[in-house]
Amino acid sequence: MEQRSRLLRPAPAIPARLARWGRAALGLLYPKRCPFCDEVLGQLAACPACEAAERALRRSVPRLAGDEHLLAGLAGGAAAYRYEGAVRQAILRMKSGARACYAPQLGAAMAEQLFGCRRTGGEWPAAAGTRPPAALEYDCVVPVPPSGRRPYNPPGLLAKELAAALGLPLAADALYKKRQTARQESLDRAGRLCNLAGAFAVRPGRLAENSRVLLVDDVVTTGATLTACTAALRRAGAAEVFAVCLAATPPPAPAP
Repeated sequence: MEQRSRLLRPAPAIPARLARWGRAALGLLYPKRCPFCDEVLGQLAACPACEAAERALRRSVPRLAGDEHLLAGLAGGAAAYRYEGAVRQAILRMKSGARACYAPQLGAAMAEQLFGCRRTGGEWPAAAGTRPPAALEYDCVVPVPPSGRRPYNPPGLLAKELAAALGLPLAADALYKKRQTARQESLDRAGRLCNLAGAFAVRPGRLAENSRVLLVDDVVTTGATLTACTAALRRAGAAEVFAVCLAATPPPAPAP
């Protein structure tokens, strides 16, 4: 138990006043932008021009269905948005490296829609010691590792915001990709599973035995990546894995 608590201990909290000063300084250097249209928001909490479109793209049932996505080995999964329209464009810009600044806002949207977390005075309630009930179901937050040669990991940035919202430790580099794989876009469901089988692993000492893991990705298409990552986490001793994603692709049309 001592090893478990030591491995999953959250990082020391930054004093609230210093955190506010830091956000104010960053706001001057990098003005807050709407993730969906890229317009500068200034002090606005949300973009009036995109509010209706953003709400329309929210998934009415966040829970992922096992007959639409591969969820082998997972306790379940959920996604905040449909991967369409303005949400798709926001994710593509974030992943390209042009707008990494979208990640905190999109991660906050995930926290609100999937876990009911809301900021108060710019702070997550967890920063003041009030963790939401959903946080009690998990021991740590683990992002899907980066693919390609991006200078940063989009799921990692989303996971950082979720961990702050839930008051959970972030195991940012627990998972890693131990071999290169072919691009998934041109593969069917079976091909994607074969392509990623055994491609991920957990670094020694980064995951406590019997951990309940919240796995984070930006987009779920078939679920092959989530399945492969979950297999690695379970081999490393995770007791349970639940996946959350910013967006999910629509299920494929039935064959004629």
